[in-house]
Amino acid sequence: MPTPYFEVAHLTKHFSTDESTVAAIQDVSFSLQKGQFLSILGPSGCGKSTLFNLIAGLMQPDCGDIRLQGESMLLRPGLTGYMLQKDLLLPWRTIADNIVLPKTLHGTRRQTALKSAVSDIAACGLRDLLNRRPDECSGGQRQRVGIAQALLGDPEILVLDDGRLAGKGTHDELLETCEVYREIYESQFKKEDAR
Repeated sequence: MPTPYFEVAHLTKHFSTDESTVAAIQDVSFSLQKGQFLSILGPSGCGKSTLFNLIAGLMQPDCGDIRLQGESMLLRPGLTGYMLQKDLLLPWRTIADNIVLPKTLHGTRRQTALKSAVSDIAACGLRDLLNRRPDECSGGQRQRVGIAQALLGDPEILVLDDGRLAGKGTHDELLETCEVYREIYESQFKKEDAR
């Protein structure tokens, strides 16, 4: 059996207070080959965001490992593109400036960052919104800005923490979200093929 491209192995994370300890996730394991797509569904509070924070390198698990091409990626942020459940857009910045914010904070010039994000902006359906401010956009449009941010830098792993898929959205909103993810997924493979 080939080595998995991406693997979560026996991951466990607890949170403690003075009174109690809660197991956010317990002995979670799965593996994916390159190009596979995995959806993790569950009720609010079941540990999905904790799992995603661990995959993104933002937390240390109590035990277990996360491996990319056989190498541990624990506490190595930057290998994963991560869209948080709630957008954290800066209200005084345009959509374009919010999209490239992660790159510009690391010293990339705005125009250079925008050029590198052109295909992601198109795949997310944001081309006509770049000069708007976040309060001029719908919730779905704001979420797509988060997806475009997550795609910057062509991450090896893309994690999308989208609470709308947990029964909160309407049927049409869920279909729209799935369609956006499908388009992004396909555009990422076109980029891979072009390399």
